[in-house]
Amino acid sequence: MPALFITSLARSLLALGKRWRLAFGHLALVDTVRRERAALATLDDRLLADIGISREAAMAESLRDPYDLPRDRRPQTLSGSSHGGAAAPATPFALMRPLS
Repeated sequence: MPALFITSLARSLLALGKRWRLAFGHLALVDTVRRERAALATLDDRLLADIGISREAAMAESLRDPYDLPRDRRPQTLSGSSHGGAAAPATPFALMRPLS
């Protein structure tokens, strides 16, 4: 009986640790997107033209909420499905998923 309790406790602690790692990974992704949007707002018209984005589109993107992640950058949830049905990209953040 004690071995079963210890095994169950160990599984619970591992699951809790995984949830914390996933939550911090999601926060890191949100911070990355926030910094990218801030940098986009500072680009001049020549650089925006080089990447094919208008000044209006760049400003609209830079004003989005940091938690409003683009569909192709949304990480998968713990259940394996992604927000909005898009698959998580193959990035360092692909292994980091938010709490569901």
